[in-house]
Amino acid sequence: MRPTSAGPPVAELTSTPMPFTTLLPDVSTRLIEATMLLPEVKTRKLLRVGVVSSTGVDEDLMPPGILRFINYIGRPWQGSVGSYNIQISTELGKSSGRTDKCVHFLVKTDNPDQLPLIKFDWQRWFDPGRAIHPDSLTEILRDAIASAMAYLEDLAEGSRFDENILRTTA
Repeated sequence: MRPTSAGPPVAELTSTPMPFTTLLPDVSTRLIEATMLLPEVKTRKLLRVGVVSSTGVDEDLMPPGILRFINYIGRPWQGSVGSYNIQISTELGKSSGRTDKCVHFLVKTDNPDQLPLIKFDWQRWFDPGRAIHPDSLTEILRDAIASAMAYLEDLAEGSRFDENILRTTA
């Protein structure tokens, strides 16, 4: 808030809004710097890393895959779903020493002034934990971001919810 002469304070943004994909490299660099400041960081293990996307968006502008999923869920009611609160947690894949998971949140309230929320919490779990040093953190974050973005793009495109595709692969 910035004070003004003979008037109420004025709110000012102290940061610049940027797209999610533009923010990721900067946030990753800051995360590594903050992690390296933790006490006894060299004796700690990294157990999990995540990429979270949270967006308020009008249903008309939602990615086709997300809209296809919502329509699929609404089929028993002929698509006339006024509000929803859906949370699905799933394991996406497992390989040597790591497991990828994602928690999916889709929320629309009855309030027409409130935008629906789509939130994805993509996570990579390490077993055993990984040693912490700047080079390994850079590699871990780079790989996690690439995997998370590939999954989220696939989810947004919608083939995961295409019944014709699902029937042929089942």
